[in-house]
Amino acid sequence: MGRVAKLVPPEKLALAKKNGISVTTVYKRLQRGWDIDKAISEQPRENKRQRDRNDEGLFTGVGKGKTRTFKIPKQWDEKLDLAIADSDLTLSEWVAEVIVNKLKGT
Repeated sequence: MGRVAKLVPPEKLALAKKNGISVTTVYKRLQRGWDIDKAISEQPRENKRQRDRNDEGLFTGVGKGKTRTFKIPKQWDEKLDLAIADSDLTLSEWVAEVIVNKLKGT
């Protein structure tokens, strides 16, 4: 569809903000052909990925997060597998717990 050729009046953007709708969302909706009044008033859908987060916001597959990979020496690989197995957590949960605890200083 291309670029939106018109700017949204400041009063409409203020109303969108009051309704909890970001400027980016308003312009994306207009690019998709939405009516301006609907674009500034209809609540965005709930983000299912964010809804699945726990209270600490542990790594749950949020789309804008970084993927990090690392290598460890072979002698530590077996010890890591045993530590994860003993914890009754998944690999992702275990790694997230270790990282969060380290960042919290515990």
